[in-house]
Amino acid sequence: MNCANGSFADPFTKLCSTICSPDYYAYSPTNYCLQDCQPYFKYFPNQTCIASCPATANISTNLYMDTTTYSCLNVCLPTWYADNITHSCTQICTSPLLADNSTGLCVTRCPSNPDFYGYNGVCYFPCPSSTPALFAENISRTCMMNCPNGSYADSFNWRCVASCSGVQYGYSNATINICVSTCPNSTYGNNYTKTCISVCSNGTFGDNTTKLCLNKCPTGSYADSHIHLCVQSCNGVIPEYADPSTHICVTTCPNIPSLYG
Repeated sequence: MNCANGSFADPFTKLCSTICSPDYYAYSPTNYCLQDCQPYFKYFPNQTCIASCPATANISTNLYMDTTTYSCLNVCLPTWYADNITHSCTQICTSPLLADNSTGLCVTRCPSNPDFYGYNGVCYFPCPSSTPALFAENISRTCMMNCPNGSYADSFNWRCVASCSGVQYGYSNATINICVSTCPNSTYGNNYTKTCISVCSNGTFGDNTTKLCLNKCPTGSYADSHIHLCVQSCNGVIPEYADPSTHICVTTCPNIPSLYG
């Protein structure tokens, strides 16, 4: 049956019709009503086969080309994602978009509620296990190996944090920003800032045994206020004496108790 342009041969009614029977779709290249539109896509609102699904300014009303059913869908099938760059359902989002399992969409930024972070084109939580480890970073909403300056990689919760959790201290050098339970050599844990520092602040002293900044040095060591360290013997530039009563290096031994340098 050859129908004029604008009408379509309907195999169900055996008539030329402007609207195909239910479950049939108008295919313009041949003027036939078809049940399968391939390589075109079924457009349900007016029962036609179209070459590409229509896009609108409002993303929430967009339709996406699904190559498993060759239909225009407003929600892609499970494990597929709606890509607003290609206007299709895809299993791998077009870069730089990320696949968001919580919405079934390809997104420019992973959501904060639910809590997801981007890595290798997919939104995850928690970040996937890898070597080296990955940490969730809130500002970029991505998983990263090295946390940005001002934050530290915390392996207790696998996040980049401003302040380390538990009894940990933030340590930074030229290449890493991490949380550590014991500060590296030549640095000491500051319990006020929760960071490792090279010189303890006024009134505290670096102890090489505990690797902490202490208000009072432990027995057997003495607080040297010039270098802010707990030392085994007082040998400063200015002659000082170890005072066992206070665990401090002093320039003059105290009268009470009566001690002499």
